[in-house]
Amino acid sequence: MSNEGKWVSISGVVQFDPEDKTIESSGTAISEFQLRCSGTQRRIKVTLWPELRSIFQGGGSPLSAGDAVIIDGNLKTQEGVSKGGDSVTYYNLSAGTIAVIPQVAKSDDSNRPVAAAASAGGDDAPAW
Repeated sequence: MSNEGKWVSISGVVQFDPEDKTIESSGTAISEFQLRCSGTQRRIKVTLWPELRSIFQGGGSPLSAGDAVIIDGNLKTQEGVSKGGDSVTYYNLSAGTIAVIPQVAKSDDSNRPVAAAASAGGDDAPAW
């Protein structure tokens, strides 16, 4: 694995429900999930450490497959070989902050006209 990571902000969709794991050497409880990045098919493994993991457990709203998220964290890469023998790059993001994007309603009518009336003051700004 690359020793040097870089701090990034990534948005995407949680692909599978997070899996709870324990790091054997330290006994630290973590959660991991796969994120499909917005605008690309790239997939990134995301690790939630105890301070973030606890937000989504107990009384909190659980993080689940299909949730849209924005994550800031330390991104590291690892070079490897696929089962087919091809060279691949694995992406691992250690989350520092995470925001779940609420569901947004979308209109089915994409042909709706846009209001463009001028305000009473005579400028070109639309009157809302």
